[in-house]
Amino acid sequence: AIHVQLKLQKDKSENTSACQVVGFASTTRGEGKTTGSFNFASFLAGQNERVAIVDLALASRQMSQLIGPVLPLENDLANVLENPEQAITSIQPVEEFPNLAIIVNLQTGGRPISMMQDQARIEALLTKLRDYFDIIVLDLPPMQGVADTRLMTKLCDNLIYIVRWGATPRSQV
Repeated sequence: AIHVQLKLQKDKSENTSACQVVGFASTTRGEGKTTGSFNFASFLAGQNERVAIVDLALASRQMSQLIGPVLPLENDLANVLENPEQAITSIQPVEEFPNLAIIVNLQTGGRPISMMQDQARIEALLTKLRDYFDIIVLDLPPMQGVADTRLMTKLCDNLIYIVRWGATPRSQV
C-alpha cells in the first residue's frame, strides 16, 4: 500500500523522474521501524527499483549491528559522508539484495556521527544519492524528545510513522 501511494504521489508531481526520500520514524524504540524500513526497501528493490537504505538511527544502530558485519567498509556511513561523490561508486552491493544499496553506521573509529553536527554532510550525501537511486529509505531514530530527528524529517519527501499496535500509548504518539 505504501508503494502504491508513493507511485500515485510521484505520478501527480511535475517531476516524475525525481528520486523520493522516505523516512521511517516512530515514537519509541521497539516499534518495528527498522524492520519495516528494511522490508520496504528490499521489497522495492525486488520490484526493480534502484533503492538505497541509510541507517540514521545513530544511537541504537540496530540495522548497522544486524547487517553491518556482512557489509564491506565501503558501505560505512562515515566513509560515504567523507566524499559522497566518490563513495557512491564504491558502495558494494549485497548479493542477496540486488538493486539495494545498504549504508550503515559501523562506527569504525573517529568522531561519532551526529545528525546535528553532520546535517550538512548528510544533506550533501542525500543530494548525491538522488542522482543514482529511485527511492532512498532512511531509518530514523525514535522521535520522542529527539530534536535532531525533527531536523532529519525535513530531508524526507515522505515520512512513514510506525506505531506498535496495542503497545504504544496514544498520548505518546
